[in-house]
Amino acid sequence: MPDALGDLTGGLFSAESVAAATGGLLAGAAPHQRSLIRQHVAARLRGVALAGMADRVQESRELPVNEDELPRILVYTLGEVSEPWSKSPDRLQRDLELVVEIVAGGIRFLDQYGDGIANVIEHVVMTDPGQGGLAVDTWLSSTQVAFAEQQAVDLVLVRLMFTCRYQTEHVELVPDDLAQINAALRVPTGTPATEDLIDLPVKEGP
Repeated sequence: MPDALGDLTGGLFSAESVAAATGGLLAGAAPHQRSLIRQHVAARLRGVALAGMADRVQESRELPVNEDELPRILVYTLGEVSEPWSKSPDRLQRDLELVVEIVAGGIRFLDQYGDGIANVIEHVVMTDPGQGGLAVDTWLSSTQVAFAEQQAVDLVLVRLMFTCRYQTEHVELVPDDLAQINAALRVPTGTPATEDLIDLPVKEGP
């Protein structure tokens, strides 16, 4: 039987082993929110590309090899910084480095060409700061421009660095058949300890 999580992790984990360890939390091999953000941004950029050019947008940092593969727009992520946001629910706020990189070459006026594409990308990304509900906010952090030569072709690389702020929630798993909790009350020294049993409502039906 195909194992989506095994395919996703190169065989490092299986859905069965992770489900056993986490109570089924990752049994469905749900993608990380970073992956969903990358996919959303790439899909929006493909949506505004001219006919026949949508395949030039890729979720990868791999540089094109041949001149006929240019221009390319690479969408990928680097690091992220996270901090506790709330305790109930247990939520982290994360600032993700989202990169949209333009690789172009074999044409004149590379600066102007790269700036023209960058202007479109900034508009597309910044007009949806919530990234389809996946993020809290998105802003342009920096722009880097570099020139290179590959197979005698002059290249311009324009790297747009966005900060994408999003939140994730840690879900505490409670067994469905839990019917009673033994609750102990911590009291000052010298006071008799107090214990009680709390009966939980039993879910009816399947």
